Amino acid sequence: NQVCLDVASVPFLWIAPLMLYLLTFIICFQSDRWYRRRWAMPLAMLGLAAVYRMISAGSNSQLVVQVVVYFGTFFACALVCHGELARRRPQARDLTLYYLLISAGGAAGGIFVAAIAPLLFTDYLELHLGLLACGGLMLAVLFADPKSFGFPGWPRLAGLTLLTVGWSALAVGLGQQAVEQRVRVIATARNFFGVLRVTKADSLYE
Repeated sequence: NQVCLDVASVPFLWIAPLMLYLLTFIICFQSDRWYRRRWAMPLAMLGLAAVYRMISAGSNSQLVVQVVVYFGTFFACALVCHGELARRRPQARDLTLYYLLISAGGAAGGIFVAAIAPLLFTDYLELHLGLLACGGLMLAVLFADPKSFGFPGWPRLAGLTLLTVGWSALAVGLGQQAVEQRVRVIATARNFFGVLRVTKADSLYE
């Protein structure tokens, strides 16, 4: 939704995220050797920071840059989520429930984005929540795992503290960015075509 709002509403931009999503699922579940926290999580964290900058810049950035940043971050975040799911794959007797819950989670996410979010939010705030949730997931996973890497060569506590500070800064920045969207806005509405805003101008030429 965010990409189609700031870039263009074309079929390829709807298909690409699904392709990337399925690709990360295949990569992570095909073999345990493909997903490694040591490079996947830092890549996702860099992507989260890049998306924050892209949201702040809005449609002023070049089309190619927007597509690369948004879809690259989506790929990295989906890779982390699927990688952590694959690491928690249970024994064979519980696989039916395991995959059922994965499917139910996907359905719940689709219902939230398609039906619930448009009723709750007048902007695409589910993007902000999704970014924070992905960052929070990585923190929770690392804190819960006594063998987590932190950063190579760093004490574990120092690495996790730095990650926590980074996630907190992202949360503050996204919150501030969401508030700034409301500055000088008289009315706003959201429909199938995107978010429409009526803003107050200081002059007739603004």
